[in-house]
Amino acid sequence: MKAGGLSRRLSRFLRNLAFRMKVARVPKTIRSKPPINIVTLLMMAFAVFILAGGVYSFVEIMSGRSLTMLPRSGGWTFIYPGNLNMQTISESLISGIMYFLGGAGVYLLLRSVRLAYRPRQAYLTMILGLILTLIVVYYSSSLLQSKIAG
Repeated sequence: MKAGGLSRRLSRFLRNLAFRMKVARVPKTIRSKPPINIVTLLMMAFAVFILAGGVYSFVEIMSGRSLTMLPRSGGWTFIYPGNLNMQTISESLISGIMYFLGGAGVYLLLRSVRLAYRPRQAYLTMILGLILTLIVVYYSSSLLQSKIAG
């Protein structure tokens, strides 16, 4: 027997074994990749959930200590004053909406760049995206300042 014959037989045996281990063949329609737009939207939704404090809100709801509104001397508020470590459910919903609108504004700004050959539509899309992004930045910073001030 040749010296290379054993290694060839072993490699052929291992290839055949690997082929035999693929017992369950998945149909090609199931193996297809999801569209990139759907994957991107799901990743953005997950990021907004995490950044808005969705995990904190979920833990608060499960522990039974969740608050949606807080009483104050002037009425009710949804902002937990003077504490950055705690938040109400309404506060996380509003911050999640702010993150979503900020992402939509940035998307509109990027979309306006693609519309270079349609100047009117590009200009309107850019203005709308810029206004939306500036509104989100303003309201997010004012929410944070009112939370810090107490």
